[in-house]
Amino acid sequence: MTKFLLTGLPRSGTTVLSGALLTHPQVLFYGELLNDMLGVRKSEAERITMGAGWKISNKPLLPLRFCGPDEDGGQYLAGFYGMKTNAQGLGFKLIYDQAQTGPNAAAWQYIANNPDIKIISTLRSNLLDIVCSYAKAMQTKLWHSQKKTSSIDAVTISIAECQQWFERFSNVPAQIDQMKNSHSFLTIDYENITNDFADTMNSIFDFLALKPIECKPLL
Repeated sequence: MTKFLLTGLPRSGTTVLSGALLTHPQVLFYGELLNDMLGVRKSEAERITMGAGWKISNKPLLPLRFCGPDEDGGQYLAGFYGMKTNAQGLGFKLIYDQAQTGPNAAAWQYIANNPDIKIISTLRSNLLDIVCSYAKAMQTKLWHSQKKTSSIDAVTISIAECQQWFERFSNVPAQIDQMKNSHSFLTIDYENITNDFADTMNSIFDFLALKPIECKPLL
């Protein structure tokens, strides 16, 4: 079984990749198990829906409990990756700025200490695009959409907010650089996700040693 992690900055394509991973019959994929909102991590652990609202049909052999806010994140992931499953690929999604403080933060070090976990990391190099996308989602309360149009064409961001978000989205966990040398690491560029989704997913399936399937972006 291939253990893997999907990670990256917010608004960098992780959700649309998650939707495709969910469709693979050989993959057991979870969402943001260490999301800052406790209600979200509960829903993700139960695999009721993914963050974009997709209903999930394939269930694990045993239910997964959610990680408490005061729980050691490393111990939680040891249980997660040790679960009983017939899947050939087991993974979850962890955004860069999640589990950065407190006991949950041990999750990052656990991943760094276990080089058998493959890392898929999305890259959106234009931070201004990320900030604008994040601001738009904050103002519209629409984080994901299957439509090409939006009810809002422009957003206004204060200088203070812009600076705060630039700093936040520039904060890459130190373990990421460490894992590039110790782990099997695949970087997926946001432009490739938007311009050639099928080829992007084929590269991911090949990286995870999985049979490729035809899939289209759900967002």
